[in-house]
Amino acid sequence: MAVRPFPGISGAFAGRYFGTEAGSSQIMRQLIADRPRNVWESAEGWRIIAQCLTFVDQTRRFATPPGALLGGPLPPGQHLLPARNRGPVQQVFSPDGARLACSSTDSRIQVWDLATYRLHSPLEGHRGPVTALAFSPGGRVLASGGEDQTVRLWDMENSREIAVLRGHNDVVLAVAFSPDGELVASTALSDRGVQLWDVQKKASRALLHGEVSTFTCMAFTRDSHTLITGDEHGAVRLWDVGSLKQKTMVPAHEGWVKGLAVSSTSETLVTAGNDGLVKVWDLVEVSGDRRRRQ
Repeated sequence: MAVRPFPGISGAFAGRYFGTEAGSSQIMRQLIADRPRNVWESAEGWRIIAQCLTFVDQTRRFATPPGALLGGPLPPGQHLLPARNRGPVQQVFSPDGARLACSSTDSRIQVWDLATYRLHSPLEGHRGPVTALAFSPGGRVLASGGEDQTVRLWDMENSREIAVLRGHNDVVLAVAFSPDGELVASTALSDRGVQLWDVQKKASRALLHGEVSTFTCMAFTRDSHTLITGDEHGAVRLWDVGSLKQKTMVPAHEGWVKGLAVSSTSETLVTAGNDGLVKVWDLVEVSGDRRRRQ
């Protein structure tokens, strides 16, 4: 099994998202392959990025707290987006790179138009800090999770709430859309599983039961048939979405898996953990499905 660790970040990764978009992991792999020493041993800026990393492939922009600070194209060209709340908690680009959504500790979600750097009307509905964000593949819907134990869906064309999904018993840690746009997966602290929501019906489709207390992060493969999760014990697990059964488990990190990203080809997985390591995995070898390379 091909695993390439990249040490050198002092302390744990604080961000629950670590390049969650498919394009993000491609840029991560390029940066690591081209300049591993410069990236991981460079100065404070990269440590800040590691705490809450969001990349978008089309524009080569990245966002970091606080603010957020955008660079595009890298490295010159920076724009400071002044936050009108008490600091970003999570941030995510739309798939086309046209918008940046940032959550905050005051329950609001801010969305910027990145062509004009204009701030849209805030998305309001959560009763407490918003702790997880994810755009749908087409960028028309934003999913959010919060300390109020809810997952909410937002129509981005009209900046309005279209669904409140209830079923968690603690703070929501992560949300993720399937690439086909049919499902939203969400997980919460001490939930012992992952909720799968039907986007069209705006209702629960299934509950994926786990053997650990807390799943901390997740991502779908390109075909939407496999869900990859990280958990509190440092394990990465692959699940069959149709049967809801675990396909394989790999010990990945010491402590929480704080973030993971799947490449657009579903051949590479990048994970980050509380042990301060980033690891690059051959997902074909992990899954044992060599048909992906045929």
